[in-house]
Amino acid sequence: MRKIKFKVVKRRTNSSCMVHKNSSFGRSYEKGTNVYADPNTLGIMVFKTRMEAEVWMQGWNKCGWDFIIKRVIPIGRGKIPERISGNIASKDLKYFYENIENIADDNCFETNIPIDGTICYPGVHVID
Repeated sequence: MRKIKFKVVKRRTNSSCMVHKNSSFGRSYEKGTNVYADPNTLGIMVFKTRMEAEVWMQGWNKCGWDFIIKRVIPIGRGKIPERISGNIASKDLKYFYENIENIADDNCFETNIPIDGTICYPGVHVID
């Protein structure tokens, strides 16, 4: 059995924590379901440990966001991303993924280095 990972989601909707739920990049994480990322993206972002998820979540909860942590089982091979989009609007994410090979050279587009413990999978099975 694969090792459990930790996914941060919005408390009220169980949806992606940063991306709007109506975005083509947004996903819903309901108990007992398998959730898959668009194959043209980095994947479903999770944390290796609960503590890493809690540390990331604390900063956003101070800003008024209401997140919870769900346990998930990874589906597929995980990858640690080198860069992630600094923007979460659908149009910006689309631009990021269409230009991911050259995005580091684009001085007009904000990217971030993911925090320690971030790992992306093609899919996850939601435990709770």
